Amino acid sequence: MEIEFNTGGPVGKPDPRQPAARQEPTPPVREDMSFQTDALERQLRDVAPIRPDRVERAKGLIEDVKYPPDEMLVGIANLLAMHIK
Repeated sequence: MEIEFNTGGPVGKPDPRQPAARQEPTPPVREDMSFQTDALERQLRDVAPIRPDRVERAKGLIEDVKYPPDEMLVGIANLLAMHIK
């Protein structure tokens, strides 16, 4: 059995007490770079219009104190209980 004391370590091995080599910072973003927003603007324009009939239905359901019905809540609770790991 060989026992080595940590007295500075053998020559050629890095000293773990020495700080890690400094990494070069990432290059700064150039001022003349511009982000392409055409795709984002196109997606925003293509968003489906708000469906007023669905909004009114949702408002009605929110105001209904009996929604969701107890049976639905029990069913959801049972499904969650079956899938708890």
